[in-house]
Amino acid sequence: MAGKPARRKNPGTDVLPQMDPNYPLRPLIDTATHIKATVVILPIPGKAGFVASTLEDRKILVTGSTRKGAQRAALDAYIQKQSRQRNPQASEQDRQDLELIRKARKEPRVPWEKVKRDLGL
Repeated sequence: MAGKPARRKNPGTDVLPQMDPNYPLRPLIDTATHIKATVVILPIPGKAGFVASTLEDRKILVTGSTRKGAQRAALDAYIQKQSRQRNPQASEQDRQDLELIRKARKEPRVPWEKVKRDLGL
């Protein structure tokens, strides 16, 4: 005669598979931007690493040496893409900043003594 099945206080991964650390799907919310995304994390066969993507945008594909690292990188890439779509002016400002940086790199450096002399220091 079989006894009663044991009742567990915490049903664990049987009821909530997302609680299993090896479960490939992770629903996440970024606390700073409140953007929601579901990240898929899979081990890379034959290598020590993980590949991650988002269900909302499957073009995002990142790798990481740890599961959490790949998960965070995929979420960051998705948030960055969403913020560019929401605020296109920011990307224009970024382009202008990059042009200024590239221009400054091409110009020769000015000695500190010359800067002090020009400013009257």
